[in-house]
Amino acid sequence: MPARTDKGCGTPQDAERKKVHERLVNLFAPVVYFDPLERFFPVDLPTTIQHSSLWRATPDATPPSTQREKDVGQIQPSSDLPNATQHHYTTVAGTGSVLKTVGGSTFSQPIPLLDQVYKAYRDTIQAELAIYGTVCKASEVPNSHFFKESTPNDPQVAHAIGEGLIVSYTMYFPACESSEFNSEGDWAGISLLLKETPTSLQQLNDPQQIGKFLPVLACYYRKTASGAPPAPHFVAGVHGFRSWSKVRRGKDQSVGLDTHPIVYVSQGRHNCYYEPGVANIPILSTWAAKADGIEGGTYTPGPVDNTVEGSTDWGDLWWAYILFPPLLLVASCATGCSFPVDFDSTVSYKYPDVQDQNKDNGFNGLPGAKGSSYPQTPAGQVPASARQVSLRLHYVDLDDSQTAGIWGYPGAWGGATRFTYRYFINDEPINGDWGYYQGARRPALGAWFLWNLFIDDVFGCDGNPSVTPTPV
Repeated sequence: MPARTDKGCGTPQDAERKKVHERLVNLFAPVVYFDPLERFFPVDLPTTIQHSSLWRATPDATPPSTQREKDVGQIQPSSDLPNATQHHYTTVAGTGSVLKTVGGSTFSQPIPLLDQVYKAYRDTIQAELAIYGTVCKASEVPNSHFFKESTPNDPQVAHAIGEGLIVSYTMYFPACESSEFNSEGDWAGISLLLKETPTSLQQLNDPQQIGKFLPVLACYYRKTASGAPPAPHFVAGVHGFRSWSKVRRGKDQSVGLDTHPIVYVSQGRHNCYYEPGVANIPILSTWAAKADGIEGGTYTPGPVDNTVEGSTDWGDLWWAYILFPPLLLVASCATGCSFPVDFDSTVSYKYPDVQDQNKDNGFNGLPGAKGSSYPQTPAGQVPASARQVSLRLHYVDLDDSQTAGIWGYPGAWGGATRFTYRYFINDEPINGDWGYYQGARRPALGAWFLWNLFIDDVFGCDGNPSVTPTPV
Protein backbone atom coordinates (compact mmCIF):
# COMPACT_ATOMS: atom_id res chain seq x y z
CA MET A 1 0.00 0.00 0.00
CA PRO A 2 1.53 3.35 -0.97
CA ALA A 3 2.17 5.69 1.95
CA ARG A 4 2.20 8.90 -0.07
CA THR A 5 0.58 10.51 -3.08
CA ASP A 6 3.97 11.78 -4.19
CA LYS A 7 7.27 12.33 -2.43
CA GLY A 8 6.83 15.11 0.09
CA CYS A 9 3.04 14.67 0.16
CA GLY A 10 0.73 12.63 2.30
CA THR A 11 -1.88 12.48 5.05
CA PRO A 12 -0.47 13.54 8.44
CA GLN A 13 -0.77 10.92 11.18
CA ASP A 14 -1.48 13.63 13.76
CA ALA A 15 -5.23 14.37 13.80
CA GLU A 16 -4.77 18.12 14.27
CA ARG A 17 -2.34 18.42 11.37
CA LYS A 18 -4.69 16.40 9.18
CA LYS A 19 -7.44 18.93 9.90
CA VAL A 20 -5.00 21.70 9.01
CA HIS A 21 -4.33 20.09 5.63
CA GLU A 22 -8.04 19.69 4.95
CA ARG A 23 -8.61 23.33 5.89
CA LEU A 24 -5.82 24.50 3.59
CA VAL A 25 -7.29 22.60 0.66
CA ASN A 26 -10.68 24.21 1.25
CA LEU A 27 -9.34 27.69 2.03
CA PHE A 28 -7.46 28.01 -1.28
CA ALA A 29 -9.76 25.96 -3.53
CA PRO A 30 -9.81 27.54 -7.02
CA VAL A 31 -12.73 28.95 -8.96
CA VAL A 32 -12.65 27.50 -12.49
CA TYR A 33 -14.03 28.85 -15.76
CA PHE A 34 -14.59 26.45 -18.65
CA ASP A 35 -15.27 27.24 -22.28
CA PRO A 36 -19.02 26.93 -22.96
CA LEU A 37 -18.32 24.51 -25.80
CA GLU A 38 -16.37 22.13 -23.55
CA ARG A 39 -17.83 18.62 -23.48
CA PHE A 40 -15.45 16.77 -21.10
CA PHE A 41 -15.43 17.97 -17.49
CA PRO A 42 -13.35 16.74 -14.51
CA VAL A 43 -14.90 13.69 -12.86
CA ASP A 44 -14.39 11.68 -9.69
CA LEU A 45 -12.07 8.69 -9.94
CA PRO A 46 -14.05 6.05 -7.95
CA THR A 47 -17.04 6.25 -10.30
CA THR A 48 -14.76 6.27 -13.33
CA ILE A 49 -12.93 3.16 -12.09
CA GLN A 50 -16.21 1.40 -11.34
CA HIS A 51 -17.15 1.73 -15.02
CA SER A 52 -13.67 0.96 -16.39
CA SER A 53 -11.91 -2.19 -17.54
CA LEU A 54 -8.20 -2.71 -16.89
CA TRP A 55 -5.89 -3.55 -19.79
CA ARG A 56 -2.20 -4.34 -20.16
CA ALA A 57 -0.31 -2.85 -23.09
CA THR A 58 2.46 -4.87 -24.75
CA PRO A 59 4.12 -2.33 -27.05
CA ASP A 60 6.95 -4.72 -28.02
CA ALA A 61 4.55 -7.10 -29.78
CA THR A 62 4.25 -6.93 -33.58
CA PRO A 63 1.67 -5.73 -34.22
CA PRO A 64 0.89 -4.19 -30.83
CA SER A 65 -1.72 -6.09 -28.82
CA THR A 66 -3.55 -5.69 -25.53
CA GLN A 67 -4.90 -8.03 -22.88
CA ARG A 68 -7.91 -7.18 -20.74
CA GLU A 69 -7.18 -8.20 -17.15
CA LYS A 70 -10.24 -6.81 -15.36
CA ASP A 71 -13.65 -6.27 -16.88
CA VAL A 72 -16.07 -3.45 -16.07
CA GLY A 73 -17.12 -3.54 -12.42
CA GLN A 74 -14.36 -5.95 -11.36
CA ILE A 75 -11.57 -3.52 -10.42
CA GLN A 76 -10.90 -3.29 -6.68
CA PRO A 77 -9.09 0.06 -6.22
CA SER A 78 -7.42 -0.80 -2.91
CA SER A 79 -5.91 -4.06 -4.17
CA ASP A 80 -5.85 -4.20 -7.99
CA LEU A 81 -4.59 -0.72 -8.83
CA PRO A 82 -1.45 -0.55 -6.61
CA ASN A 83 -0.42 -3.96 -7.99
CA ALA A 84 -0.71 -2.80 -11.58
CA THR A 85 2.29 -1.58 -13.58
CA GLN A 86 3.10 1.38 -15.79
CA HIS A 87 2.07 -0.83 -18.71
CA HIS A 88 -1.54 -0.95 -17.53
CA TYR A 89 -4.31 1.41 -18.53
CA THR A 90 -8.00 1.84 -17.83
CA THR A 91 -10.81 2.56 -20.29
CA VAL A 92 -14.52 3.20 -19.93
CA ALA A 93 -15.11 2.63 -23.63
CA GLY A 94 -13.66 -0.79 -24.34
CA THR A 95 -11.69 -0.80 -27.58
CA GLY A 96 -12.47 0.06 -31.16
CA SER A 97 -10.46 -0.99 -34.20
CA VAL A 98 -8.53 1.59 -36.18
CA LEU A 99 -6.47 0.60 -39.21
CA LYS A 100 -2.85 1.73 -39.05
CA THR A 101 -0.10 1.46 -41.64
CA VAL A 102 3.42 1.00 -40.31
CA GLY A 103 6.36 0.11 -42.53
CA GLY A 104 4.03 -0.71 -45.40
CA SER A 105 1.96 -3.15 -43.36
CA THR A 106 -1.64 -2.43 -42.36
CA PHE A 107 -3.06 -3.90 -39.16
CA SER A 108 -6.04 -3.39 -36.89
CA GLN A 109 -5.13 -1.55 -33.70
CA PRO A 110 -7.57 -1.74 -30.76
CA ILE A 111 -7.82 1.66 -29.09
CA PRO A 112 -10.55 3.59 -27.22
CA LEU A 113 -12.65 6.03 -29.23
CA LEU A 114 -13.61 9.39 -27.73
CA ASP A 115 -17.18 9.38 -29.00
CA GLN A 116 -17.66 6.14 -27.05
CA VAL A 117 -16.17 7.80 -23.97
CA TYR A 118 -18.49 10.78 -24.27
CA LYS A 119 -21.52 8.56 -24.81
CA ALA A 120 -20.63 6.49 -21.74
CA TYR A 121 -20.54 9.55 -19.47
CA ARG A 122 -23.63 11.01 -21.08
CA ASP A 123 -25.78 7.88 -20.83
CA THR A 124 -24.33 5.51 -18.24
CA ILE A 125 -21.69 6.90 -15.89
CA GLN A 126 -23.26 9.27 -13.37
CA ALA A 127 -19.91 10.64 -12.27
CA GLU A 128 -19.55 13.41 -9.74
CA LEU A 129 -17.81 16.51 -11.07
CA ALA A 130 -14.76 16.76 -8.85
CA ILE A 131 -11.33 18.17 -8.10
CA TYR A 132 -8.65 16.73 -5.78
CA GLY A 133 -6.38 18.60 -3.38
CA THR A 134 -3.00 17.50 -2.02
CA VAL A 135 -0.60 19.13 0.44
CA CYS A 136 3.19 18.72 0.25
CA LYS A 137 6.08 19.97 2.35
CA ALA A 138 8.04 22.05 -0.14
CA SER A 139 11.48 21.14 1.21
CA GLU A 140 10.73 17.41 0.75
CA VAL A 141 9.30 17.53 -2.77
CA PRO A 142 11.48 16.18 -5.63
CA ASN A 143 13.60 18.93 -7.23
CA SER A 144 13.83 20.94 -3.99
CA HIS A 145 17.53 20.11 -4.03
CA PHE A 146 17.88 22.47 -7.00
CA PHE A 147 17.24 25.37 -4.66
CA LYS A 148 19.57 24.08 -1.98
CA GLU A 149 22.40 24.28 -4.48
CA SER A 150 21.38 27.64 -5.96
CA THR A 151 20.14 31.04 -4.83
CA PRO A 152 16.52 31.80 -5.75
CA ASN A 153 15.96 35.20 -7.33
CA ASP A 154 13.03 36.00 -5.06
CA PRO A 155 13.67 36.03 -1.28
CA GLN A 156 10.04 35.19 -0.47
CA VAL A 157 10.20 32.19 -2.78
CA ALA A 158 13.45 31.06 -1.15
CA HIS A 159 11.87 31.28 2.30
CA ALA A 160 8.69 29.50 1.20
CA ILE A 161 10.62 26.58 -0.30
CA GLY A 162 12.32 26.03 3.05
CA GLU A 163 9.45 26.72 5.42
CA GLY A 164 6.24 26.46 3.42
CA LEU A 165 3.95 24.04 1.63
CA ILE A 166 2.89 23.26 -1.94
CA VAL A 167 -0.87 22.86 -2.23
CA SER A 168 -1.93 21.32 -5.56
CA TYR A 169 -5.34 20.92 -7.18
CA THR A 170 -5.67 18.15 -9.74
CA MET A 171 -8.52 17.49 -12.18
CA TYR A 172 -9.08 14.29 -14.14
CA PHE A 173 -10.96 14.68 -17.42
CA PRO A 174 -12.61 11.77 -19.30
CA ALA A 175 -10.79 12.84 -22.47
CA CYS A 176 -8.57 15.41 -24.13
CA GLU A 177 -9.35 16.78 -27.59
CA SER A 178 -6.95 18.89 -29.65
CA SER A 179 -5.41 19.20 -33.09
CA GLU A 180 -2.26 17.36 -31.97
CA PHE A 181 -3.72 14.47 -30.03
CA ASN A 182 -6.90 12.98 -28.68
CA SER A 183 -6.84 10.73 -25.67
CA GLU A 184 -9.13 9.11 -23.18
CA GLY A 185 -7.92 10.36 -19.83
CA ASP A 186 -6.43 13.79 -19.21
CA TRP A 187 -5.03 15.70 -16.24
CA ALA A 188 -4.83 19.40 -15.44
CA GLY A 189 -4.31 21.54 -12.37
CA ILE A 190 -2.58 24.32 -10.48
CA SER A 191 -0.18 24.54 -7.53
CA LEU A 192 0.24 27.16 -4.82
CA LEU A 193 3.43 27.84 -2.84
CA LEU A 194 2.61 28.91 0.73
CA LYS A 195 4.89 31.13 2.80
CA GLU A 196 4.79 29.13 6.03
CA THR A 197 3.46 25.86 7.43
CA PRO A 198 0.47 26.38 9.75
CA THR A 199 0.24 24.16 12.81
CA SER A 200 -3.29 24.80 14.08
CA LEU A 201 -6.79 25.37 12.73
CA GLN A 202 -7.02 28.62 14.68
CA GLN A 203 -4.30 30.11 12.48
CA LEU A 204 -6.39 29.40 9.37
CA ASN A 205 -9.72 30.55 10.80
CA ASP A 206 -8.52 33.91 12.07
CA PRO A 207 -8.32 36.56 9.28
CA GLN A 208 -5.62 38.34 11.28
CA GLN A 209 -3.35 35.29 11.25
CA ILE A 210 -4.03 33.92 7.77
CA GLY A 211 -1.83 36.57 6.16
CA LYS A 212 1.27 34.77 7.46
CA PHE A 213 0.32 31.64 5.50
CA LEU A 214 -0.89 33.11 2.21
CA PRO A 215 0.65 31.77 -1.01
CA VAL A 216 3.67 33.43 -2.58
CA LEU A 217 3.09 32.02 -6.06
CA ALA A 218 0.41 30.34 -8.12
CA CYS A 219 1.47 27.98 -10.90
CA TYR A 220 -0.93 27.31 -13.78
CA TYR A 221 0.07 24.23 -15.79
CA ARG A 222 -0.33 23.48 -19.45
CA LYS A 223 0.75 20.47 -21.48
CA THR A 224 3.03 20.28 -24.49
CA ALA A 225 2.40 18.47 -27.76
CA SER A 226 5.65 16.52 -27.44
CA GLY A 227 4.61 15.46 -23.96
CA ALA A 228 1.44 13.78 -25.19
CA PRO A 229 0.29 10.55 -23.55
CA PRO A 230 1.61 8.42 -22.07
CA ALA A 231 4.10 10.90 -20.57
CA PRO A 232 2.74 14.47 -20.50
CA HIS A 233 4.95 17.42 -19.71
CA PHE A 234 3.48 20.16 -17.52
CA VAL A 235 5.00 23.51 -18.45
CA ALA A 236 4.64 26.83 -16.66
CA GLY A 237 7.21 29.45 -17.70
CA VAL A 238 6.20 33.11 -17.87
CA HIS A 239 2.71 32.07 -18.93
CA GLY A 240 2.26 29.85 -15.89
CA PHE A 241 3.70 31.52 -12.80
CA ARG A 242 1.81 34.36 -11.20
CA SER A 243 2.64 36.31 -8.07
CA TRP A 244 -0.18 35.85 -5.55
CA SER A 245 -0.78 39.60 -5.39
CA LYS A 246 -1.58 39.57 -9.13
CA VAL A 247 -3.80 36.48 -9.15
CA ARG A 248 -7.51 37.04 -9.76
CA ARG A 249 -9.28 35.67 -6.70
CA GLY A 250 -12.69 34.95 -5.26
CA LYS A 251 -13.73 35.74 -1.70
CA ASP A 252 -13.96 33.06 0.97
CA GLN A 253 -17.08 33.70 3.04
CA SER A 254 -15.72 32.04 6.18
CA VAL A 255 -12.89 34.56 6.66
CA GLY A 256 -13.91 37.40 4.35
CA LEU A 257 -10.64 37.27 2.38
CA ASP A 258 -9.92 36.72 -1.32
CA THR A 259 -8.24 33.33 -1.08
CA HIS A 260 -9.64 31.40 -4.08
CA PRO A 261 -7.53 31.72 -7.27
CA ILE A 262 -9.45 31.93 -10.53
CA VAL A 263 -8.46 29.44 -13.25
CA TYR A 264 -9.34 29.55 -16.95
CA VAL A 265 -9.33 26.14 -18.64
CA SER A 266 -8.93 25.89 -22.41
CA GLN A 267 -11.45 23.96 -24.46
CA GLY A 268 -10.51 20.36 -25.15
CA ARG A 269 -6.85 20.70 -24.21
CA HIS A 270 -7.60 21.63 -20.57
CA ASN A 271 -4.58 23.84 -20.11
CA CYS A 272 -4.84 26.19 -17.12
CA TYR A 273 -4.30 29.96 -17.31
CA TYR A 274 -4.55 32.87 -14.88
CA GLU A 275 -6.30 35.02 -17.46
CA PRO A 276 -8.15 34.39 -20.74
CA GLY A 277 -6.26 35.00 -23.97
CA VAL A 278 -7.08 35.70 -27.58
CA ALA A 279 -4.25 33.92 -29.37
CA ASN A 280 -2.13 30.79 -29.38
CA ILE A 281 0.08 30.69 -26.29
CA PRO A 282 3.72 29.99 -27.19
CA ILE A 283 5.58 27.33 -25.26
CA LEU A 284 8.95 28.65 -24.14
CA SER A 285 10.39 25.25 -23.50
CA THR A 286 9.57 21.58 -23.77
CA TRP A 287 11.63 19.44 -21.45
CA ALA A 288 13.97 16.98 -23.09
CA ALA A 289 14.10 15.27 -19.69
CA LYS A 290 11.62 12.46 -19.11
CA ALA A 291 8.59 12.80 -16.83
CA ASP A 292 9.90 10.01 -14.57
CA GLY A 293 13.08 11.98 -13.92
CA ILE A 294 11.23 15.18 -13.11
CA GLU A 295 8.69 13.48 -10.86
CA GLY A 296 11.40 11.47 -9.13
CA GLY A 297 13.80 14.41 -8.77
CA THR A 298 16.68 12.36 -10.16
CA TYR A 299 18.22 15.13 -12.26
CA THR A 300 21.10 17.35 -11.22
CA PRO A 301 21.14 21.06 -12.12
CA GLY A 302 23.30 21.70 -15.14
CA PRO A 303 23.16 22.55 -18.84
CA VAL A 304 23.00 18.92 -19.96
CA ASP A 305 20.12 17.80 -17.78
CA ASN A 306 18.25 21.06 -18.22
CA THR A 307 18.34 21.03 -22.01
CA VAL A 308 15.04 22.21 -23.43
CA GLU A 309 13.47 22.36 -26.84
CA GLY A 310 11.51 25.24 -28.36
CA SER A 311 7.98 24.64 -29.50
CA THR A 312 4.62 26.35 -29.93
CA ASP A 313 1.36 25.47 -28.25
CA TRP A 314 -0.92 25.29 -31.27
CA GLY A 315 -3.56 23.44 -29.31
CA ASP A 316 -5.07 26.38 -27.40
CA LEU A 317 -7.00 29.10 -29.14
CA TRP A 318 -8.35 30.72 -26.01
CA TRP A 319 -11.04 33.30 -26.79
CA ALA A 320 -11.05 36.02 -24.17
CA TYR A 321 -14.79 36.55 -24.11
CA ILE A 322 -16.13 33.04 -24.04
CA LEU A 323 -16.73 33.12 -20.31
CA PHE A 324 -19.69 32.02 -18.29
CA PRO A 325 -20.51 31.63 -14.59
CA PRO A 326 -17.57 29.81 -12.98
CA LEU A 327 -17.63 26.36 -11.49
CA LEU A 328 -17.19 26.74 -7.76
CA LEU A 329 -14.73 24.29 -6.30
CA VAL A 330 -16.10 23.79 -2.81
CA ALA A 331 -18.34 21.13 -1.33
CA SER A 332 -21.42 23.19 -2.16
CA CYS A 333 -23.30 20.58 -4.19
CA ALA A 334 -24.96 18.64 -1.41
CA THR A 335 -26.39 15.88 -3.56
CA GLY A 336 -23.37 15.56 -5.84
CA CYS A 337 -23.42 17.10 -9.29
CA SER A 338 -23.36 14.67 -12.16
CA PHE A 339 -21.99 14.43 -15.67
CA PRO A 340 -23.25 15.42 -18.21
CA VAL A 341 -23.65 19.15 -17.59
CA ASP A 342 -26.96 20.59 -18.65
CA PHE A 343 -27.38 23.86 -20.52
CA ASP A 344 -29.32 26.67 -18.85
CA SER A 345 -30.90 29.22 -21.17
CA THR A 346 -32.30 31.40 -18.39
CA VAL A 347 -29.15 33.48 -17.90
CA SER A 348 -29.33 36.98 -19.34
CA TYR A 349 -26.34 37.77 -21.52
CA LYS A 350 -24.56 41.07 -22.02
CA TYR A 351 -21.69 41.64 -24.40
CA PRO A 352 -19.10 42.50 -25.60
CA ASP A 353 -17.74 43.58 -22.20
CA VAL A 354 -17.22 41.16 -19.33
CA GLN A 355 -19.23 42.14 -16.28
CA ASP A 356 -19.52 40.77 -12.78
CA GLN A 357 -23.20 41.28 -12.15
CA ASN A 358 -23.16 40.19 -8.52
CA LYS A 359 -19.89 41.95 -7.68
CA ASP A 360 -18.62 38.72 -6.19
CA ASN A 361 -16.01 37.76 -8.79
CA GLY A 362 -18.20 34.78 -9.64
CA PHE A 363 -17.70 33.27 -6.19
CA ASN A 364 -20.96 33.26 -4.26
CA GLY A 365 -20.92 29.92 -2.47
CA LEU A 366 -23.85 28.46 -4.40
CA PRO A 367 -24.05 25.63 -6.94
CA GLY A 368 -24.35 27.01 -10.43
CA ALA A 369 -23.03 30.49 -9.64
CA LYS A 370 -24.57 33.12 -11.92
CA GLY A 371 -22.22 35.95 -11.07
CA SER A 372 -20.76 36.73 -14.49
CA SER A 373 -22.37 37.82 -17.71
CA TYR A 374 -21.99 35.81 -20.90
CA PRO A 375 -20.19 37.91 -23.54
CA GLN A 376 -19.83 37.35 -27.25
CA THR A 377 -18.66 34.18 -28.95
CA PRO A 378 -16.35 33.89 -31.96
CA ALA A 379 -17.84 35.05 -35.24
CA GLY A 380 -20.10 32.54 -36.95
CA GLN A 381 -20.90 30.55 -33.84
CA VAL A 382 -24.27 30.40 -32.15
CA PRO A 383 -23.92 31.59 -28.53
CA ALA A 384 -23.86 28.62 -26.18
CA SER A 385 -25.80 28.68 -22.94
CA ALA A 386 -24.04 28.80 -19.61
CA ARG A 387 -23.55 25.46 -17.88
CA GLN A 388 -24.83 25.51 -14.30
CA VAL A 389 -22.75 23.21 -12.13
CA SER A 390 -20.37 23.11 -9.19
CA LEU A 391 -17.38 20.84 -8.65
CA ARG A 392 -16.95 18.98 -5.38
CA LEU A 393 -13.59 19.31 -3.69
CA HIS A 394 -11.90 16.20 -2.28
CA TYR A 395 -8.87 16.20 0.02
CA VAL A 396 -6.69 13.23 -0.89
CA ASP A 397 -6.80 11.36 2.41
CA LEU A 398 -4.50 8.33 2.21
CA ASP A 399 -5.90 6.94 5.46
CA ASP A 400 -8.72 5.72 3.26
CA SER A 401 -7.60 2.49 1.58
CA GLN A 402 -9.56 3.10 -1.61
CA THR A 403 -8.11 6.60 -2.00
CA ALA A 404 -4.61 5.29 -1.30
CA GLY A 405 -5.06 2.59 -3.93
CA ILE A 406 -6.26 5.05 -6.55
CA TRP A 407 -3.44 7.52 -5.95
CA GLY A 408 -0.89 4.74 -5.83
CA TYR A 409 -1.83 3.48 -9.29
CA PRO A 410 1.33 3.50 -11.46
CA GLY A 411 -0.48 2.94 -14.77
CA ALA A 412 -2.29 5.26 -17.15
CA TRP A 413 -5.81 6.60 -16.76
CA GLY A 414 -7.47 5.98 -20.10
CA GLY A 415 -6.09 5.06 -23.50
CA ALA A 416 -4.85 7.56 -26.03
CA THR A 417 -6.31 7.43 -29.54
CA ARG A 418 -4.24 9.69 -31.76
CA PHE A 419 -1.04 11.70 -31.65
CA THR A 420 0.20 13.78 -34.59
CA TYR A 421 3.96 13.58 -34.79
CA ARG A 422 6.69 15.16 -36.92
CA TYR A 423 10.27 14.04 -37.24
CA PHE A 424 13.13 14.04 -39.77
CA ILE A 425 14.79 11.26 -41.75
CA ASN A 426 17.79 12.34 -43.84
CA ASP A 427 16.68 15.96 -43.31
CA GLU A 428 13.27 15.20 -44.85
CA PRO A 429 10.19 15.93 -42.69
CA ILE A 430 7.94 12.99 -41.96
CA ASN A 431 4.40 13.62 -40.68
CA GLY A 432 1.85 11.12 -39.47
CA ASP A 433 -0.47 9.80 -36.81
CA TRP A 434 0.11 7.12 -34.24
CA GLY A 435 -2.24 5.58 -31.72
CA TYR A 436 -0.98 4.93 -28.20
CA TYR A 437 -2.53 2.45 -25.84
CA GLN A 438 -1.87 4.31 -22.64
CA GLY A 439 -3.39 7.60 -21.58
CA ALA A 440 -1.78 10.08 -19.22
CA ARG A 441 -0.37 8.99 -15.87
CA ARG A 442 -1.24 11.04 -12.81
CA PRO A 443 1.14 14.00 -12.60
CA ALA A 444 3.15 14.70 -9.46
CA LEU A 445 2.36 18.41 -9.54
CA GLY A 446 4.62 19.30 -6.61
CA ALA A 447 7.68 18.02 -8.47
CA TRP A 448 6.61 19.76 -11.69
CA PHE A 449 6.08 22.99 -9.76
CA LEU A 450 9.65 23.06 -8.44
CA TRP A 451 11.12 21.90 -11.76
CA ASN A 452 9.40 24.74 -13.61
CA LEU A 453 10.24 27.18 -10.87
CA PHE A 454 13.93 26.35 -11.04
CA ILE A 455 13.94 27.14 -14.76
CA ASP A 456 11.92 30.35 -14.36
CA ASP A 457 14.16 33.42 -14.62
CA VAL A 458 11.92 35.68 -12.52
CA PHE A 459 10.97 33.71 -9.44
CA GLY A 460 13.31 30.70 -9.58
CA CYS A 461 17.05 30.16 -9.57
CA ASP A 462 17.39 30.95 -13.28
CA GLY A 463 18.54 27.47 -14.27
CA ASN A 464 19.64 29.04 -17.57
CA PRO A 465 19.32 25.81 -19.57
CA SER A 466 20.88 25.46 -22.97
CA VAL A 467 18.24 25.74 -25.68
CA THR A 468 18.02 23.25 -28.52
CA PRO A 469 15.61 24.55 -31.18
CA THR A 470 13.13 22.08 -32.61
CA PRO A 471 12.88 22.07 -36.46
CA VAL A 472 9.48 23.18 -37.73
